[in-house]
Amino acid sequence: MRSESREKKEREERKKEKKKEEKLTERVQRLVREFPQRIRELGPVKGGLVALALVIAAGQATGHLYLTFSPSEPSYPVKNGDTVWGGHKIMSAYSLPWYSVWAHPFIACKAIEEYGAVAGLSAVFFGVVPSPAERWVRGDYKVEHGWIVADYQGPGVVLIRGSHLYVKKPGLVVWGRKVPKVVAVKVGSDEIEVEGKRMTFEEAAKKYGWEKLKYLKKADIGERAALVYELKFTDGRRPMDENEVKKVFGEAAYRRMVEMADYSAVVVWIGKYRKKLIGHAETTMEGVGHLDDLRVVNAARMCRGWNGVIVPPHSWTHGRRQYFDVFEVPGYEKAAHGCCPPARALRDACLDAGLPKPKGIDMGVHPMEYGFHPTEGVVVYNTKPYPILIEIGFKGKPKIGGIIFCNIYALLPA
Repeated sequence: MRSESREKKEREERKKEKKKEEKLTERVQRLVREFPQRIRELGPVKGGLVALALVIAAGQATGHLYLTFSPSEPSYPVKNGDTVWGGHKIMSAYSLPWYSVWAHPFIACKAIEEYGAVAGLSAVFFGVVPSPAERWVRGDYKVEHGWIVADYQGPGVVLIRGSHLYVKKPGLVVWGRKVPKVVAVKVGSDEIEVEGKRMTFEEAAKKYGWEKLKYLKKADIGERAALVYELKFTDGRRPMDENEVKKVFGEAAYRRMVEMADYSAVVVWIGKYRKKLIGHAETTMEGVGHLDDLRVVNAARMCRGWNGVIVPPHSWTHGRRQYFDVFEVPGYEKAAHGCCPPARALRDACLDAGLPKPKGIDMGVHPMEYGFHPTEGVVVYNTKPYPILIEIGFKGKPKIGGIIFCNIYALLPA
């Protein structure tokens, strides 16, 4: 009996609840049907104000509902160390976190000041605004039409530190050190080992190209050669291999990377600059009466290997890759003879510029030290706070009795 009585009571309560819901629904429907008529009864001004107030109320509710699902920290579309060229859009400012106007009035004022009318309308109709860019972004940027834009010329870099994005303009030069990334070891007459995996020369050529395997094809077993290089930058930029350098900085930068010796400082971009001569030297290409033609060729090769090389500030570099003829001259050891005159000019110009003596070149009349390749082994040091440019070559046609000059220029912002 008690159970039946309880069930009957519950059924009655459910009926009552259902009737309440039906009445509420009917009332809402009636209000909706009568809303246009009531607005008309209020007149155009009062009716318009009421309608606007209702729209704003609905918008504010929607805006604050959005806040409950939106992230509290930004998710950046760029990666740490990415190169961003000046004038390029980095990200939409509206993808930054949003804030309530009522809970953060100061942030709202800054957002309206930074983004203008769009943020103002959002504040009024939705009660929320995007975060001011300065809250999350630092460095060399500007805000244009709701976009965060790189505010500089040239290839800058973006750095992500915690939740903040730093936009960094480039220095006068952008450079990295060329280091081997993938190295092959010859393990058989037709086999090499790359990153722990054995493969034939033909298999490796399909992936890396024959040009990079020529040396190993003729080399002894156990010899090593780099198949892929990368530049390790000094400004926080992520490392790039040759193909990435070509894609980001262009063909000229790619060629420069390929030409420079291993572990050289490779300049991939330079801004507007002016040259200031800080060091100069000249010397004569003397003859020995034997094999002078080969000596002149080697001297010209050394000049080509160093001419136009830029050494970044507070850094060092080798020269370009060059082939030299190695032979004997009476009274001297077997070597790349002919390189002493340009080595003298390079050494004396460096000393005249207040730079250290290059490694591999001593202070004698015949200064090229044995065991040092004239371009890939010699090291030029730049202790100055600005980049330097080396100019070296013959005055006129390379010949015995010709003059070899070397100029060292400081590269200063134009």
